[in-house]
Amino acid sequence: MPAQNESIACKRISSANLLALAILNMRRHGLRAVVNVIGIAIAVAALTFFLAFYRGTYEGVMFASVIDYATSHGQFMSANFDDDDPDVWLDRDNLIDAKIADGNALLAAVTKDRTGWKPVAAPRLMSPAFAGDGSRKAAVTLSGVDFAKERQVLAIDERMLSGSFGGDGVVIGKKLAQTLSLAVGDEIRIQANTADSAPNLDYWRVAGIYSTGYPPMDRDMVLMDLAEAQAFLGADGKINKIYSRLTGSGNSIARERNIEALETDRSKFAALGLVFKRWQEYAKPIVADAKSDSYFFLIFIGILLFLSLSTMAGTMRVTVYERKREIGMLRASGWLQSEIARQFLMEALLIGVVGSLIGCIGGSFCAIWMELHPIAFSGSMADLDIPNFKLTCDLQARDFIISFMAGFFTALFAGIMPALSGARMPILSALAER
Repeated sequence: MPAQNESIACKRISSANLLALAILNMRRHGLRAVVNVIGIAIAVAALTFFLAFYRGTYEGVMFASVIDYATSHGQFMSANFDDDDPDVWLDRDNLIDAKIADGNALLAAVTKDRTGWKPVAAPRLMSPAFAGDGSRKAAVTLSGVDFAKERQVLAIDERMLSGSFGGDGVVIGKKLAQTLSLAVGDEIRIQANTADSAPNLDYWRVAGIYSTGYPPMDRDMVLMDLAEAQAFLGADGKINKIYSRLTGSGNSIARERNIEALETDRSKFAALGLVFKRWQEYAKPIVADAKSDSYFFLIFIGILLFLSLSTMAGTMRVTVYERKREIGMLRASGWLQSEIARQFLMEALLIGVVGSLIGCIGGSFCAIWMELHPIAFSGSMADLDIPNFKLTCDLQARDFIISFMAGFFTALFAGIMPALSGARMPILSALAER
């Protein structure tokens, strides 16, 4: 009598019966099932946690801090402007009309085809200078700003220690105030060359002191009213930088795509004599550090998933060979090869579902705990040049989905070869097994 095959089968075993049998088999081989579930759960928990950790610590703390306190989302300037050469910042070729910052031309170029995003722009006139108290002085960057617009692109006004952001006088950082022993109301001396290369010296009152936790800002940046800076530097009606920020609906991925598009759409600003640089240009070390850590996370997660896959595949293969006689009896009683394969795949998928659920719950718990109890390093790691640096998480629903699917497919792939091996096992050799 020929062996039964797909073409002559009368009735297939239902998926519900296969599921019930898979559960019974997992109970029979409980230790191996637990080992497989634990392996999948550990990998999935790690993936869930690190997805939330990367978003919270890097995108939420490191990247956001640089954007909020130092760079904004991007900066417009003349094509010849060299950020690394302050001596040319006030060259006539680098000075642009201040009206561009509030005019319709720039905003129209920014907002074209970017529904849902609202751009804000803040003009600046920046120059190298020296600040002193009469007996000591320090090299600084003098920035003439429109304080009302500056609040829209940077968050310095939210980090004031004393005094006011704007008003009558200049705003300086905490580290500069400590260096020069200055307090709000004290007199500060500022010396700089004008746009015509003539030396100039004047006195202002310290109107406010801020502390962003970002050392270059707190040590080097002196903010004064734009009109006063233009008069002091001999550049009436001129600026040399426009800081910009996109606000509105959409997630961080969509926002970054819009920012990247601004950099590539050079023709929109060519007529205005401007170029655009993204915030990543000014935060290359931090971005590089984040990328290197993300590669480490990917390698770490990949190793965990591989170990889970290999462990589960090995135990599944052992299970198949231990059940050779059982497989032979099932085949002899009329089970099809596809039904044998589905039986073992069902067991693998059950392990994947259970392990993935446990891993997602465990990883989510750890991520939520760290989000509620972040580990702050701002005091002990100030050299990172990152304001209020802390280790935290930002768990989102997609982290749960990605991690669950990763665990599920790991279990699926681990069960495919053992399932096929069991299905193709000859009936007589399986029955002869002792």
